[in-house]
Amino acid sequence: MERGKKYFNKGYYNIALEYYQKSYEKYKKVYANNPNHPNLDIILNNIIGLLYFIKGDFNKALEYYEKSHELNKKVNADNPNHPDIADSLNKNGLVYNITGNCNKALEYYEKSYEIYKKIYANNPNHPDIADSLNNIGLVYD
Repeated sequence: MERGKKYFNKGYYNIALEYYQKSYEKYKKVYANNPNHPNLDIILNNIIGLLYFIKGDFNKALEYYEKSHELNKKVNADNPNHPDIADSLNKNGLVYNITGNCNKALEYYEKSYEIYKKIYANNPNHPDIADSLNNIGLVYD
C-alpha cells in the first residue's frame, strides 16, 4: 500500500492503481477466512474507486464505491446514521451526477443529507451538511 500511496501523491495514478490492486488482492487472500478486518477492505475500495474516478473510468469507480458502501453498511449495521455511510453515499452520488444519471445522484445525495442532519442535529451549520446541500444543488445546475 505504501508504494501505491507514494505514486498517488506524485500523480502517477496508473502505477498507483496497480499497487493498490495488488494490495487488495493480497488482502483478500490473507483475510479470506477472517472477515474481521473490513476497514482495510473499505479503505482499499475507496482508494481504487478514487483512482478510477480520476482516470475517468466512472463505471469502475462506481463498482468500487458500491463495494465500499455495502461494507460500510455491514460494518455499521448497528448505526445506520454513521458518517462513513453518508460519505459513501456522497461518493456514489458524485459518480452518478458526473455520468448524467441525475435522478440516481439526487437519491444518493438526499440520503446522505438526511444522515448528516441526524448526526449533526445540534450543529446545523456543520460543513458536511453544507457539502450535502451543495451536492444536491449541483444536480440542478
